[in-house]
Amino acid sequence: MSASISTTIQSLVGASEREVTAVGFQLLLAAVPLVVSVLWLAFIIRCAWFLRRLRGWKQEPARTRVPKKFLRSRPRLRRVVLAFAHPGLLLVAGLGTSVLALLLGAVELTLSVLP
Repeated sequence: MSASISTTIQSLVGASEREVTAVGFQLLLAAVPLVVSVLWLAFIIRCAWFLRRLRGWKQEPARTRVPKKFLRSRPRLRRVVLAFAHPGLLLVAGLGTSVLALLLGAVELTLSVLP
């Protein structure tokens, strides 16, 4: 596949090495937002999985693996923090930002093969 891409680029641009390099950099820059969004999405899914293991899916979990020392002196704040640290909330927010980044950062990249 890479050989066909290379052949197509060279047939479009010609023998100019500088222009082939410029088109290669344009292709690379067009792929960066997509790669970053996919990596961000994988990171969010991994963090949500960890939160599910740590505190569970319930809004107010009865048993958690969160240390007892965490905000021991402020039980109301602890309850709020644990409620906001919900894996579902993290998934929705993270997936939303990933999709938004993909939609806003869409780069139109076309190679005209026909003259």
